Amino acid sequence: RTPASISTWGELEADLREIRGVGYAVNFGEGENSISAVGTAIYDLIGYPLAAIAVAVPRSRLETVEQARALAPLVVRAQAAVSEALNEPG
Repeated sequence: RTPASISTWGELEADLREIRGVGYAVNFGEGENSISAVGTAIYDLIGYPLAAIAVAVPRSRLETVEQARALAPLVVRAQAAVSEALNEPG
């Protein structure tokens, strides 16, 4: 844990609501002080999570919510491409 880690059930529930709403998660030093990330789940045809895709960088390169919002559409597009490829028939 770090000082930025989610530490209560209420914080976790609020974070999950936000993630579901925007379609991606952002992490500013929650697992490691010096690492930030933007990520999203990859789902199968019935909506079950199969995997995840994320971009993790030094925190000095991803420090603000605005920077994360700029990166998020790229991560979401990559998620859509991977999901489509995994769910193609045959």
